[in-house]
Amino acid sequence: MAKRPSLIKQAMDILNSMIMFGKSKYQAKEEKKLEAKALGLKGWNPARVDGIYSVVTFKTYRKEIINFLEWTRKELRCKTPEESKKHFNQYLQAKIDKGNSAWSIQTTRSALRKFYRDINLANEIKLPIRRKNEIKRSRGEKAMDKKFSPQRNRDLIDFCKATGLRRHELKALKVMDVYYNGDRLQVDVHQGKGGKPRAVPVLKEFQSRVAEIISNKDLDSQIFHRIPVRADIHSYRREYAASYYKELSGQDFDPSDKDKDAMQLVSNALGHNRLDVVTRNYLS
Repeated sequence: MAKRPSLIKQAMDILNSMIMFGKSKYQAKEEKKLEAKALGLKGWNPARVDGIYSVVTFKTYRKEIINFLEWTRKELRCKTPEESKKHFNQYLQAKIDKGNSAWSIQTTRSALRKFYRDINLANEIKLPIRRKNEIKRSRGEKAMDKKFSPQRNRDLIDFCKATGLRRHELKALKVMDVYYNGDRLQVDVHQGKGGKPRAVPVLKEFQSRVAEIISNKDLDSQIFHRIPVRADIHSYRREYAASYYKELSGQDFDPSDKDKDAMQLVSNALGHNRLDVVTRNYLS
């Protein structure tokens, strides 16, 4: 009888079968919507599709899944992923009891829900609330900031502040993707988060600067051939969001006096669907 693969090997076989790199998650969602509509299904979540489309997400989830399975192997002698699944609640509660951050715990649950294709996994476990003051990403000066030269990367910084693009979107961007729509300069993102395309307005105050950055480049060339690892792209996205909101509403963001129309346009420009994400992570 053939020897059963190790627990981790079994998990990696499952994970590798879920890889959808290079394919459009947005297109997959659209196809699922049509299928659900044709079947008359109600309450179907269009954000829920099988497969992992992002390399970054894959690496993050792989780490969480392996950590969990190694724990079940060492502590409980589990030999298959299905045996391990029965102990996930215990594992998650232990992380909560240890004081792990709400962000870390939700990532762990998301990873295992995707792995087991079970959106209700650990539903009975009450997760800690994610609080804004616990967010460390792009808040204040970091050690890496001291090794990043704003002077040498001025074009990149100004372009980021003008458009609020993500790192992978910047890498893929070509000169031909930046053009005037009427009197407004805009950027076409062909594959945003989840493969979803969008048009991004360039901030009015940066239009001439962006035009200058791309002026001597061929239409089919990349605008940026290299994005430094230490460039804090997320902080520039936050600056763009705040500036675009002010441009639209005529005032800085005020949680007690929100302009929801402006918030929605900022959300669209950033490539997000939920206003609470934009409020919590970008405007507040």
